[in-house]
Amino acid sequence: MHQHCLPAEAFQWWEVGVAIGNVPNQGKELIRSVAAV
Repeated sequence: MHQHCLPAEAFQWWEVGVAIGNVPNQGKELIRSVAAV
């Protein structure tokens, strides 16, 4: 199984707001680029 593991550098990471973790929150504003905010 470990042969399928990737190092952290292989991933792309994005900052997300607290609205992402709340199931009732919906809408296009949740997928806006951080640079657009």
